[in-house]
Amino acid sequence: MASVASIRKQANDILKEFYGEDAKFRPGQLDAIVNTVQGRRSLVVQKTGWGKSIVYFIACKILRQENKGLTLIISPLLALMNNQIEAAEKLNLNIATVNSDLKGEKEDKVYQSLNELDALIISPERLGNERFNDELMHSQVSIAALVVDEAHCISDWGHDFRPDYQRIVKLISVLPEGLPILGTTATANNRVIEDIRAQLGEDLFVTRGDLMRKELQIQVNPSQSNKEKLAWLVDCLLHDDRLKNKKGLIYCLTINDCIRVSQFLQNYGISAAPYYSARKEDKEQVEENFAKFEAGEIKVLVCTIKLGMGYDASDIRYVIHYQLPKNIIAYYQQIGRAGRDGQDAYIILMHGEQDEEILTSFIRSAHVKPEIIKELIQLLTSGGKSKQEIMEKVDIRDSKFNEISKYLLVHDYIFKERPEGKWVYHANINKLFDIESEQERQLKLFRIRHGEINELKEFLSLKSCYMQFIANCLDAPDGVNSCGHCENCQHHLLFDYTGEQYLKDAERHLSISKARITPRTKWGDGSTISTELQAKKGWVLCNEYHSGVGSTLQYCKYRTGKLTPQLIDWLTRFLRKELREEQVNIDAIVGVPSKRYPDFVREFSKELAFNLNIPYIDAVEKTAIGKEQKSINNSIHQQRNIEETIKIHHESIFNKTILLTDDIINSGWSFTVIAAMLLKAGAKAVYPFAILSTGLRTEE
Repeated sequence: MASVASIRKQANDILKEFYGEDAKFRPGQLDAIVNTVQGRRSLVVQKTGWGKSIVYFIACKILRQENKGLTLIISPLLALMNNQIEAAEKLNLNIATVNSDLKGEKEDKVYQSLNELDALIISPERLGNERFNDELMHSQVSIAALVVDEAHCISDWGHDFRPDYQRIVKLISVLPEGLPILGTTATANNRVIEDIRAQLGEDLFVTRGDLMRKELQIQVNPSQSNKEKLAWLVDCLLHDDRLKNKKGLIYCLTINDCIRVSQFLQNYGISAAPYYSARKEDKEQVEENFAKFEAGEIKVLVCTIKLGMGYDASDIRYVIHYQLPKNIIAYYQQIGRAGRDGQDAYIILMHGEQDEEILTSFIRSAHVKPEIIKELIQLLTSGGKSKQEIMEKVDIRDSKFNEISKYLLVHDYIFKERPEGKWVYHANINKLFDIESEQERQLKLFRIRHGEINELKEFLSLKSCYMQFIANCLDAPDGVNSCGHCENCQHHLLFDYTGEQYLKDAERHLSISKARITPRTKWGDGSTISTELQAKKGWVLCNEYHSGVGSTLQYCKYRTGKLTPQLIDWLTRFLRKELREEQVNIDAIVGVPSKRYPDFVREFSKELAFNLNIPYIDAVEKTAIGKEQKSINNSIHQQRNIEETIKIHHESIFNKTILLTDDIINSGWSFTVIAAMLLKAGAKAVYPFAILSTGLRTEE
């Protein structure tokens, strides 16, 4: 084994060769390199922008010089992989990645060159890929070191736990004794570190540095409504030279908010665009937005957490949160995108009364009942089942099934049978699913997440240093210091704007945020809805649930039982305009029936029909009170819930173009199923219309 002195010399020589004679390591970097090259299991917890990639790439270069083999780097995001490749190429490393975007000849080429590579970057999901494992074994490539980037993802208690990271623990168990293992993260508190230690080994050597980012100047705005937030944003971005025409990020909790905020900014000539996990139909546009932002053609990227850990750009001058982040640790990760060049950057946290409701709904949706997991396992013990067969029996969301099956797969409770693709219970497993332990784990996680919301509330009312509070939440060794630059340290607002002159425009923007209803093309079981049974593209008056329209509609429905004349007039003018512009001639209006509120949709639909001089027809009958759609988890059950409680009166709709009306669209299954039934019964075409959308199944 090389001596500490020789490793330090090699590392310094490499640094100066590629970064200049004046280049120096930051405190802790050189020690981390020495630990890795000497074969220790290490966890490096250092602030965003500290230079964790330099550590493992220089260690990789030294190991390669000693003919030790390939460094395998586990990285969670494609964007992060691309940044890492750029960093590695600066050190003249021969590096490649295998990821979901790599297909055909390009993927073949990487596998053929494994023995020539200095480093290979993969996602944790790739560890479960049959071809990857076969190629790795077939090439007999020697692994010199394992690097786990964003290592907090291993821990259940981390802010961004990913089940696939558990595959790393299994990989480590079969690696040779003494193989260097390096984990890196900026966001691991004591609880997370201890969990990582339990999984990577008690001999894990942990190094922690200060987490204070003194170049980040933080301000927390007072509570604001959505219209106040929009107005304040425009006021600030138009008139403050510190932000005006500078590159920045605005984080939103929902996709709809990303689109809505970027549109409002665009109305005032601010160069903004949304970025989120897009569906197939708008993915190309969203990725183009990101490319233009990278190139400086777009100045403001309004994004979800899709743009999170690992995004490394030196020219981000500000990060604004339109709503509360999920927790303080995620907040630190996101604000760490700014000021990576060491220059001043500005951090603004906006919040309002709806934020806690959204965050609480995230916690509820993330919770998996252990009974559901046990039900799924018991179903598979009777024989292999396809995903569709499982979903028909177990009422579970598609995304939640993917999460649970991943968890059970990674922990060897189940496996996927080839070539049929059926999920099968692992009969030879030497452990049983412990429902009590799972309940205890879920309860602990539930309490932690709610504790994190309380931590956010404390942050909002803080009178002392914001960065100090964040460092304390992360159990950082420097938590006793103050940054000296935040709003509280400076004892005055960093950005003092009212947005008053933009409030009316903001209110109008939120209330008239119309959307289009995109017809479903697949049934709940994944089969195609034939074209002749598909609804046409429809309309939503307002795509902002927490708006004047939203609150008025809910008051009318649950208190008075009828819409106000003003809202009826608004709906009439909206529909008249949209139908004229789309050149759609409606022959009849049909309301979506309800047993719980039998008169509400029917009455406002009749009024609309009268105003538009179109006949209203009671063509759809609700035969029984089904479950509330929002209480049902998966599409198969939601579709079935509508089909089993609806009857069509055929004689009144033959060859008619129908406007199918409802008050609120959520999953969209009521429109999908009833439209198909109307068309099957002889209707010519069906156009759905809803007053309000929760944001699902809509297209801006």
